[in-house]
Amino acid sequence: MRPYKAGGLRVDLDDIESRIDLHAYVGGETLRCIRHNETNPSLHVYNDHVHCFGCGYHDGALVFLTKYWGISLTEVVHRVIGNLSKTPHVKDKPIIPSWDDIREAARMLAMSPVPRNYLIQTRGIQPKIIDDLYLGWHDNSIYIPHVANGEIVNVKTRPWSGYPKYSSVKDATFRYLYPYDYFRRNYSNPRVCYLTEGELDCHLLLQEGLPALSMPSGVNESLFRWLNVFKQFDRLDTMFDMDAPGIEATTRLTKDRNRLGRTFEEMLSPTVLNTWTWPLEWGKDIGEAREMLVPEIKEDYASI
Repeated sequence: MRPYKAGGLRVDLDDIESRIDLHAYVGGETLRCIRHNETNPSLHVYNDHVHCFGCGYHDGALVFLTKYWGISLTEVVHRVIGNLSKTPHVKDKPIIPSWDDIREAARMLAMSPVPRNYLIQTRGIQPKIIDDLYLGWHDNSIYIPHVANGEIVNVKTRPWSGYPKYSSVKDATFRYLYPYDYFRRNYSNPRVCYLTEGELDCHLLLQEGLPALSMPSGVNESLFRWLNVFKQFDRLDTMFDMDAPGIEATTRLTKDRNRLGRTFEEMLSPTVLNTWTWPLEWGKDIGEAREMLVPEIKEDYASI
């Protein structure tokens, strides 16, 4: 709950944000990012937040609208509440692919040598992980299903070309870190969790027997949301990319303070936060650096 006083009105920001459809206020699913100059729009609009796949900018709906409209949060809250009271929005149920759709996408990937070779040869992902995590190929995009409690809860897609770099099912929220079911099946109370930016990096660690999870909405997603999950481990190791957004996100863990005036590292205690960095010549992400980096991670895990 995020209580907020807008004039004489006391509201719960989380409740308001959960009831709005951001598309109704910005008129589309993709915009040019307000944070950096770009020709191809890469700011992807979800129902309750935005994320730029170009620079990593990420904001909740209400905070984004303060910047988009150039007005205060109080003014945004009053405008949104006024619109909600006039035309209450009933969200359509997200259209999530079925298990039959996922199996068909997996069959198509097995029959499509170009994307399959990209995953295996370029990204270094083993066929067993591709099969175990139901990776697929559909509509000229790589399919990455998010499965929780035996159900498809969302699907990330990575188009072979074009923008945005990643997308997901419209209006379907991510309620679990990836890959929820696979992690629960294969790791029983691990002492450490290796947290990666995205699913493909996570695959590289999982196939080496390392307890890894990834954030479904990218490196700029607030980790405070997953605090109760991380506190189940003795140690949380973040493994963000060695580029500007990744380094910035790593720094925020120990510098930025929440509404209670505490950093993520302080809120995480007694779980220990360990942030990994590596020489940039190895590569900017785990995939590029895997030949040098993965052996170091395995050695670290063996010593725990």
